[in-house]
Amino acid sequence: MAEDLRFLIMLSHFCCDLELIGDDALEIGCAAQTLLRYPRTIP
Repeated sequence: MAEDLRFLIMLSHFCCDLELIGDDALEIGCAAQTLLRYPRTIP
């Protein structure tokens, strides 16, 4: 599960500018959006 979360956070960097946002809640939200958009891309 931790590996999946790291993978989602890695993917979230492609849908959000986390360097500017720098907010964990938004980062997790982007990871969730990524999961919803690409539900089967987790290895």
